[in-house]
Amino acid sequence: MTSLLVCVALLEVGLRIAAAFVGSRPVPVATESAERIILAAGDSNVYGWGCSEDDAYPGQLQERLDERYPEVFRVVNVGLPGLNSTEVVDRLDGWLDRYRPTMVLLTVGVNNGWMRGLGGDPEARPEALPALRILRLLRLLRVSWRRLLDGPPRTGRPELERVVSDDGRVVEQRDRSTGEVLLRHRGNPSHRKPYTTDAAVRVLRRDLSEIHRKTLRRGARLVLLTYAGFELPDRRSQLDEETTRTNAEMRRLARERGLELVDVRRRFLRLLPPGAPRSDLFLSEGESHPNARGYEEIVDQLLEDVDFRTAAGSRSAPES
Repeated sequence: MTSLLVCVALLEVGLRIAAAFVGSRPVPVATESAERIILAAGDSNVYGWGCSEDDAYPGQLQERLDERYPEVFRVVNVGLPGLNSTEVVDRLDGWLDRYRPTMVLLTVGVNNGWMRGLGGDPEARPEALPALRILRLLRLLRVSWRRLLDGPPRTGRPELERVVSDDGRVVEQRDRSTGEVLLRHRGNPSHRKPYTTDAAVRVLRRDLSEIHRKTLRRGARLVLLTYAGFELPDRRSQLDEETTRTNAEMRRLARERGLELVDVRRRFLRLLPPGAPRSDLFLSEGESHPNARGYEEIVDQLLEDVDFRTAAGSRSAPES
């Protein structure tokens, strides 16, 4: 038994030493077929809360691009429920290093008014046992085995487990397969306060400018994609004010910087005339998250507004 404990301790020390040397280095994503990477970044509206990976807009966009440009694009979904704009800024360099995207599709801002990041390593844990490198290695081996049998997630979207502390003040989003903490916040949407302060919009304005600077410097094409859950003329959802102000800020930046903007408001107003059920395109009558059909409409708008042929370059197939 003692020998086993010694071996475990030595393995743990070895893994930590190895992590100190290579853990922080960017690992480029595999590009055996030289696919052009499209990074879908943002919050739950990008992740596809309440929808399957294939039904969320990155999954549907991948399918449609495969039809038009076979083996040219790979859409990677790095959206996380609860992510705010400052956290996108903090993670962006790592995403750009790892994926080296041709294009970044961004929807973010509605969480700025209530989320408060705890700071530090997003994967850090208060518990001592789950922090052991050996356990993390075992989880990764288990996930690798599952992916060998089932294949990797289509857009790289993790299966999430949401954990809320007993007092409701700390929210964690964990990868269900590995147990890794992907996002930790102080705050809870059930304790939401009215979105009346301009502070959240000022932070969004600063962060969008920084995101534009970073993507421009790295040669990635930034496309802003507005939220679908805006206020409709005859009814409201719980996030209408947040989405309306966030969309307005994205439109302002697009005008000032000459950025590409995909604005779905006009399309959704046409599809949801007075009296039409909001649940036709959203998860429910009071929801701001699109359902599968709503995401399909968003992808239609993306394909109409964004010139993917240029992004495909010489590897593009003739578009039918």
